[in-house]
Amino acid sequence: MTNPESSTTTDWEYVLIERNLWAGSRGASRALRSLYDALPADRRKLLTVGRPSDLFSLGRRRSPLDKSRVRKKVLIASSMLDVFTILGAKLWRPGTVAVGPIYHLVPWSPNPEPLSLRLPKFLVQRTAAALARLTFDGILTENSHLAEWIREGNPRVHVIRKSPGIPRRWVPGQPPSLDRTTRDIDILFVSAVKESKGVYDALQAWERISQAEPGRRMVVAGYADAGDEAKVRSYIRRRALRNVELRVNVEEKEKYDLLGRSKMTILPAYMEGIPYIFYEAMAYGSIVLTYALPTYVDVRSHIVEVPVENVEALAQRALQVLRDDPSKWQRWIAEGFEFSLQHEFEKVMTEVAEDLRSWIEDPRAQSISVQI
Repeated sequence: MTNPESSTTTDWEYVLIERNLWAGSRGASRALRSLYDALPADRRKLLTVGRPSDLFSLGRRRSPLDKSRVRKKVLIASSMLDVFTILGAKLWRPGTVAVGPIYHLVPWSPNPEPLSLRLPKFLVQRTAAALARLTFDGILTENSHLAEWIREGNPRVHVIRKSPGIPRRWVPGQPPSLDRTTRDIDILFVSAVKESKGVYDALQAWERISQAEPGRRMVVAGYADAGDEAKVRSYIRRRALRNVELRVNVEEKEKYDLLGRSKMTILPAYMEGIPYIFYEAMAYGSIVLTYALPTYVDVRSHIVEVPVENVEALAQRALQVLRDDPSKWQRWIAEGFEFSLQHEFEKVMTEVAEDLRSWIEDPRAQSISVQI
């Protein structure tokens, strides 16, 4: 796309495509809805996919009698899986600009998910990512690893790399306590209770930790449906794990209370961008221990990592951090807290909206292409 000619005024309208399937989730849809809210109220529209007529109306002129003013659409996808919808809309209305997120890629291996789940997820997500990289004119990501992968496949795409974190209302009023004796939870797991998020790796590591130091305590505060909860409870019983408490679907207030009481947050996921919980844990003084995913390149100096799938290393590193000298512990907490403040959720998403508008609307901005 080239900038409109001087004789014509272009009115840009921002359209967020939101599907009920993932609306309200804690990941991309939450960030994209915040981006939508930060855009001009009189030039934004929420499009619920499932009404084909909405797609066919994209690109209508504001007034058929005023040929000097042209209204064009910026379609903002809540998921890169919407690339298939985007392709149809752009073919129907050439000149439409498409923006969408790519935060992580599903790995084939290592990946603890059963083949029946891993194979279709891998094929669908990787196909959608490859198409999105070529189809979207602007791509939102939160890490440099994906930004480089996107640019390698399409040097012309406009990449907005910003990493949102803790919501403003939950930012602590003061720095977290540096005294670890005030924290009664040694290990906290907060994520979806799924194999891909590493819940069973965390529990296997806990088995080793609790055997080495029986007096320690773990809490699993995950997001789970009834089936996932039953599987985890069964696993805890079968392995006879001690001093571990399972709390599912905790409210936000309880989550931050747990973070403030925990010495370490363990997050051995197999596929992630940069999860919000990293910054949330740092804000409340809980040291983050995780697998070394390539998408963590921008936060590497603020987290503790071990090789992916190495449960023994996970347990040993956790014990090492729990036993660390107090001065090292305090430095980790102080630096993590300051880092988390740089990633306040609303502030970062406002910056994303400003970047997006400047790129779309500023005639001095670099030209972009919207050719199919």
